[in-house]
Amino acid sequence: MHLLAKLVGFLAVVAITVTAFAWVLDTTLLSAHFLDHQAEASGFYSQGTNVLPLLAEHGQPGDSVMTDLVTPAYFKSQIQNLLDQLELHYKKDGPPPQLDFTDLAIKARNNGVELPPALAQPTIIADPPNAGTIRSLVRVVTLVKLAGPVIVIILLAVLAVLAHGWHRYWGVAKILIMAAILQGLLWLGAMGLPGLLGSLVSANKDLAAITPPLLALFKAIGAGVASEFGTISLGLLALAGLFLVMGLISKAGHSLHRRHKRDELRPTSDNRLNLN
Repeated sequence: MHLLAKLVGFLAVVAITVTAFAWVLDTTLLSAHFLDHQAEASGFYSQGTNVLPLLAEHGQPGDSVMTDLVTPAYFKSQIQNLLDQLELHYKKDGPPPQLDFTDLAIKARNNGVELPPALAQPTIIADPPNAGTIRSLVRVVTLVKLAGPVIVIILLAVLAVLAHGWHRYWGVAKILIMAAILQGLLWLGAMGLPGLLGSLVSANKDLAAITPPLLALFKAIGAGVASEFGTISLGLLALAGLFLVMGLISKAGHSLHRRHKRDELRPTSDNRLNLN
């Protein structure tokens, strides 16, 4: 029975960790709203407009015509539209996303600036070679988000049946504490990953023009993901504390009940006199 309780506890920790990870992944890196919010917060849209003039033939950062046409609002609308299309494409099997700079190309041409011919018409973004893997990941994340909480509840219920009294509450609290620690490790990973990605981008000289906005974006995304893991970790610790308090109250109540029973069974002075 003790070994079975340990196995159930281990499975519960794994279930909580995987469910929380899937929830964070779905609401951050797989969410167009989150990515757009982090891009706005990091200044990516305003910094990116300094790079887009390079789209023009022989363009240079700061070209007056392109700078006037490619405003932060225009850049943001294009990125938002692309992110929404990507989310629809991979989460709901929507049509392939596309970029449409035709309006920009017309305005640029009217001002004497030519964009590459490929940008003069809508461009469909082809699926990458690992598109199937991405779709499978999205499906797994969705499934885990739905089934994970149910599995966790079932495992905790089984543990509650296997344990008794104080051990029942302490067992659940231990599971929540261990899961909180794992979420803390994921928090550390999310905080450190942007630095690793930033070093890879900085080492690529071809990306020198967009390195500053990308570094700021990576940092904002990492901080946002880490914040979600941190919130879950604190929530699990708070829940563990609640179960510990409930366990202590239950233990104290059980002790009082046992003491009351002993007092009832102990012969009183009047009973001893009657016996004599």
